Amino acid sequence: MSNQLIKADCLEALKTLPNESVDALIFDPPYLYLKKHKLDRHFDEVKLFKECFRVLKKDGFLIYFGRGISFYRWGVLCSTLGFNFKEELIWDKIRLSSPVAPLMRTHEQMALFCKGQATINKVWINKIASDKLISPHNIEADLKRLVGKLRGFKTGSDFVSWRDGEKWFGKKAVKHGITVTGTKKSCGARSCYDAHIKGKRLASVLRVHKEHYKFKHPTQKPVELMRQLIQLVTQEGDMVCDPFMGSGSTGKAAKELKRKFIGIEIDNEYFEIAKEGIEEHLKAE
Repeated sequence: MSNQLIKADCLEALKTLPNESVDALIFDPPYLYLKKHKLDRHFDEVKLFKECFRVLKKDGFLIYFGRGISFYRWGVLCSTLGFNFKEELIWDKIRLSSPVAPLMRTHEQMALFCKGQATINKVWINKIASDKLISPHNIEADLKRLVGKLRGFKTGSDFVSWRDGEKWFGKKAVKHGITVTGTKKSCGARSCYDAHIKGKRLASVLRVHKEHYKFKHPTQKPVELMRQLIQLVTQEGDMVCDPFMGSGSTGKAAKELKRKFIGIEIDNEYFEIAKEGIEEHLKAE
């Protein structure tokens, strides 16, 4: 059972999956606040999350997008069903998604739950690409910090010793004017260097541009965003399931990362879009 695209009601399709057969469920369900829109299909929330718990492996993960009352209601529901809350994540879209709203919105929320006592993976992302989304001044500040540190080295061996040694030094740390013993003070320049060489640790706010010119679905998620989420909670070869597949962003990211994938979509139009998109995405790799 792997790499399946299923055109069906998500609840009925999930019922066909064996117990504890999925490593991660990642999806963006209807938020149930849109009016007269085909995306806002009613679904039985209790039955859906019960099926999610059943098919999820021990120590597997559940990530869902949401907004408003639905988001928090689903969190309470997951807790009562036996899921363990791990983290709340924010997708920072950088640009506005609702320019006519009184309070302009630039983010979406995600909840991360697990079954059992699972551990979130450490994920490294490109620091320069990430900082560009925030401010180009961040890159300039990093360069100044690194150049200032490099000027202090008298020989190449001094640099190698600094580069390959521990990035912590000293036995005292000063914070808010208070000296604390028994702790270590970090070297800011070394941490900065490591971030550029090895990558920057993914934080709870995921800054990823919307795919403005690739939209084929009203709530389409960027492939890069789904890639980061999949890396957080799975390993190569794991099974990822998206019961609200939409345009197929989760499937594209899963295949890139060499994960198995099950995508479920009830709408005929979006199912064909997802199927074609995933196939084209694989050919383009």
